[in-house]
Amino acid sequence: MLEPSELQFPNESNAEELSQLACLALSDDEVSSEQDAGGTPDKTGYPDPVYVMAANVFQGIRVETSPEKVLIKYGKEPLRPLSSGSEDGSFQHLAYELAFSALKYQGILETILIDSCIFPSTTIPDHLSSLIIVMLYDFQDRKFQARLLSDNKQCIVEVQEVENILNR
Repeated sequence: MLEPSELQFPNESNAEELSQLACLALSDDEVSSEQDAGGTPDKTGYPDPVYVMAANVFQGIRVETSPEKVLIKYGKEPLRPLSSGSEDGSFQHLAYELAFSALKYQGILETILIDSCIFPSTTIPDHLSSLIIVMLYDFQDRKFQARLLSDNKQCIVEVQEVENILNR
């Protein structure tokens, strides 16, 4: 596992970052190929409440950088969940899994957002930064395929907004 000091990239080369991202993609390929062999479909994304729960978990566990090295600002307030009824055990399990996966690659994900000019050029409120990180991790995990949702899924405005930013 990466040490927190290894998650900082201000003076390191892009080659090392790409190497770590490639390792992330390769490890995920192994997992998804094992799952695909079992007959389960490819990942299609999570319901909106899972992203919000994962962002709130990530907000509490993320690695904080020193003030002089901060490139992405995270808000202090958690996102409001759509309703308490959607917080069943399976959603919570998915949210924690997504949050901890994003935490593992926090530095790489932040670098991707900065290199792709999502930060600081867009006017994204600070409280959505955690949501962007967890959704970017999932987007990468799905190999940048669009999220497929049925019509009866709960839509959360903030999740739709972040999804549109990432799909640009």
